Amino acid sequence: MNRARCRTSFDPNMFGPLQNVVVSGLIGEEEDMLTDRTPAQYDTGSGWVLDVGTLERTTKKKLIPYGGLGYIDMKKAFYGTKGSGPLELWLPLGADEDGRLRSGQNVDVHFTDVPAVSRVRSLVICEVNEKRGEEECKLDKDVSYTVGGVASTKVSYLEGTGLAYLKKKVCVGVDVPKEATLSTLGSRGGGEEQKPYLGLSVVVRVVNDKISLKKGACSISHVVWEDIE
Repeated sequence: MNRARCRTSFDPNMFGPLQNVVVSGLIGEEEDMLTDRTPAQYDTGSGWVLDVGTLERTTKKKLIPYGGLGYIDMKKAFYGTKGSGPLELWLPLGADEDGRLRSGQNVDVHFTDVPAVSRVRSLVICEVNEKRGEEECKLDKDVSYTVGGVASTKVSYLEGTGLAYLKKKVCVGVDVPKEATLSTLGSRGGGEEQKPYLGLSVVVRVVNDKISLKKGACSISHVVWEDIE
């Protein structure tokens, strides 16, 4: 039986934070989500930025004098521009899918010869649900995806219930190439293996240098993958 697995950066979170499957390329976790980020933070080459959109931040700030009115939701997402560099995720498969990573953890991805398509039927990546104008990032054109060590050339927006916000499509299907392979994780420098089970490496990069924080940086808030068990 196939099983759909997911991670999200939104709060509240019932399935495990998206941050827990980041191998490298994420910054800003320690900062207050209501603190304004600067364009310079996006161009350090150190990683994508954990942030919230302008409307989300403005709305939450207005609620502070009233104690938040009981709202516990927060539309956090990973935001990036070309200057942010690559964001590397590792999606666990099998019974131990709750095993967690932390951004900056000292690990390396070790590829195996197990075909990724033998275990992963589909991969969906969604951006934060907000409209930021015509020049904002498009996940199907402005971003590249390396899946299982191989560039994925088939990326397209999906249609369906829950896949749009104010008529704007927010999720793309990313093809898992036939040549892609699964991997394990080990300590950097050839140390002891940290994750003996298999997972799928996904590296995301912004390739359009015209994408900016002001116009609408690329964002990732949900990742869903179908595990063939």
